Amino acid sequence: MSTAHIEVIMWPAAYQALNRLPFGLQRFWLKFATGFIGTAHKLQVRGFQDHSQCPRCGEQGENNSHVLRCPQADPLWRSHQLSLKTELRRLNTAPELADAILCNLEAWRSGADPVFPTTNRWGECDAALAQHTLGWTNFVYGRWHTQWAAAQGNYLQAQASKLSPRRWTSALIKKLYMTAWDFWDHRNKVLHAPGGPRAQAEAAQLDLAVVEEYS
Repeated sequence: MSTAHIEVIMWPAAYQALNRLPFGLQRFWLKFATGFIGTAHKLQVRGFQDHSQCPRCGEQGENNSHVLRCPQADPLWRSHQLSLKTELRRLNTAPELADAILCNLEAWRSGADPVFPTTNRWGECDAALAQHTLGWTNFVYGRWHTQWAAAQGNYLQAQASKLSPRRWTSALIKKLYMTAWDFWDHRNKVLHAPGGPRAQAEAAQLDLAVVEEYS
């Protein structure tokens, strides 16, 4: 990421969102966002296991983005999208801006092309185009272009609202942080469940040890 890109990210809103999390979740997010979380790929690189297989879908190369994109978590994703839609409404988000956010999150997760609004009433198209220069993974990870707050600010001004665009941005980024945590928690519950991948691997190792001992 270039210096020019770094300068147009709403870092104060991201920091505010992070500081609103419990300390344990702050530590989780910093590891997740930097790629140091213990995904299957990371554990393989560190030498703790001999594969990078996702414990939910079995795909190789599980990284932090796959944690959010795993098809076995589709119901959880739909639930979070509905929750985000409710939060966008509660925060008095411009409808055109809300559609741009929801559609582009769906596009990112499915690997589809970004969605650029056909209208620019409040600056929603400008915001989507500006974010595209930063990348949509950055958006998912709370690194939002300043154009999002500018567009929401235009809408709030037209509504004669005293709500702060920065607080709006911070609240939504926090929502994305919590989404990542819920997906990580879901992934680990599958991994450590009785009869789950880890239990099966341990059972296989035990069977092999018994065979070697008595063969």
